[in-house]
Amino acid sequence: MFRKVLSKSARVGTSSYSHCFKFSSQLMGRSVRGQTSLISGKAAKMIGSPVKFQFSSGFENETLMKKGVTAYQSGDLNHAVEAFQNGLASSSNPEMAAAYYKELSICFIENRNYEEAGKCCQEGIGMLEGSGIENKHLMSRLKANLGDIHSFQKDYDNAIQNWKEALIDLQGAREKDDIYVQGRIYFNLGLAHKNMRNLKEARVFLNDAVEIISEAKGENHPNVARCLIQVGSVELAVTQNQSGQDHLKRALAIFEYNFEENYHESAMCHRMLSMSALQKNDTVDASIHLKNAIKVDTANGKEMSLQCASDYFNLGCAQSSKGEHADSIPNFESALRIFKALKSGGQAPANLDKNMAVCYHNLGAAYLFQKNIETAQLYLEKAIPLMEATHEPEDLSIALCHNNLGAIYGEERRFKESIDSYGKALTIFKKKVHESDIKVRNLYQKMGVAFMLNEEYKQAVQFCTVYVDLCTKYLGPASDEATKGTQLLNYMKQILANGGIPKEQHAHVHDPAG
Repeated sequence: MFRKVLSKSARVGTSSYSHCFKFSSQLMGRSVRGQTSLISGKAAKMIGSPVKFQFSSGFENETLMKKGVTAYQSGDLNHAVEAFQNGLASSSNPEMAAAYYKELSICFIENRNYEEAGKCCQEGIGMLEGSGIENKHLMSRLKANLGDIHSFQKDYDNAIQNWKEALIDLQGAREKDDIYVQGRIYFNLGLAHKNMRNLKEARVFLNDAVEIISEAKGENHPNVARCLIQVGSVELAVTQNQSGQDHLKRALAIFEYNFEENYHESAMCHRMLSMSALQKNDTVDASIHLKNAIKVDTANGKEMSLQCASDYFNLGCAQSSKGEHADSIPNFESALRIFKALKSGGQAPANLDKNMAVCYHNLGAAYLFQKNIETAQLYLEKAIPLMEATHEPEDLSIALCHNNLGAIYGEERRFKESIDSYGKALTIFKKKVHESDIKVRNLYQKMGVAFMLNEEYKQAVQFCTVYVDLCTKYLGPASDEATKGTQLLNYMKQILANGGIPKEQHAHVHDPAG
């Protein structure tokens, strides 16, 4: 009887699978690199330290400007700041001073010192406005940087205002660099609206960004692909699944064309495509993309990362949902191995213990399907305390774990422990799902049989009576479950009337109803 019930209740399905999906969505739901910057390298690189200058008059201290730009491009921000500050201190030209303020703002953005970065932008804008100098090229960059700063601080309203002002300054500009900056601003406007859940506006701005940056840099530029990723994610968010996949596949093709520089973003595209496939319950396509993401990360020394752990985890879930439990086990174990390494190395991200708990449970369920009871019990008993510590008290994942553990105890004929685990699962299910749910009915049946085998016949009849009542109420009195449940109930009543089952028959009693 218990093995029969396990085939319905122990699967890494409904509850565990939803946790898997939620976990990966958290990894992928942010904008590129978790910021509003388009570039995967330095946050402000797309704004660009100047290669050429557009000033209405000559400028002094060109050497300090070039020195600062060189230091910035080599990653030496301290010397870059020093050079720009020295240039600013010795500059009497307000236009040149504004240029130094712009470069300083980029360095401070890179260091995430947004307060100083904002001050530099405001000073630079004030320099140009106060002197009456009209340099729209420089003004647009200062306003764009100020918008970035507000965006990093999640002040999207002010960010949008600054970016729109920058676009006004860029109206009519036809140089490639100016067009590129316009595309970058459209991209950031799209991300801001996406973060504000204004998906309709986000879609418009992001599609415009694709077109503008393609014009400035060519259709195969990595920043075009980064725009396409965001367009794809918006399309997926508004359930335009096919369109979202098409954009992500186009981005993937661009990243693979520039693979050496963009392998991590290639892996990210595979990851997002796997999520799209899971939304359509296409576990085959999801598995292909997850395996590709793992392959890319492993080949580039990134296997011991949270992203790769999530890929192993989700691949195991996709395989389990197809009944490929033996294949899922090594992937769950790989995810768990990486989780443990991250934790022991002091790199534990938020929710790591929560995801480890679900991973323990999924391993237990997978081993249970493989009829490896001892190993299944080991993992499930590790899962319970972690789940109770990291999940809400009435989370269905905890109920599912107790249910599976109750089945194992039943297999081991430890009926008291089985009743206890089933009871905990039933308590949660009764609060979280309707009484017509099959999980509620089955638990009443399983507890009835466990009470009977534990020689608690009165309780056995009580639970089996509820089971029959639920089957009759929601499936009909002539249903197969109601009929078999009635047979089981009559059998229990007969045992109760006869004073119990002789102990020598206990090992042979399973489900007399079939």
